[in-house]
Amino acid sequence: MADTSFPHLGWNPAPGSPAEIAALRSKLTASASALGTAYRLVDADPRPQADVRPSRLLEALL
Repeated sequence: MADTSFPHLGWNPAPGSPAEIAALRSKLTASASALGTAYRLVDADPRPQADVRPSRLLEALL
């Protein structure tokens, strides 16, 4: 953490290091992207989609 002095307050009102916050943001962004990709892969239907238009179904019956 940054050791910034605030003699008039007696404490640091905004503790933290901008570099540490930027690194954490980068890691969280990467995690969110990976979770989004995992969700799309799990949610995807691997089977080919059938053409279920009524005209196609009628052609298949004839």
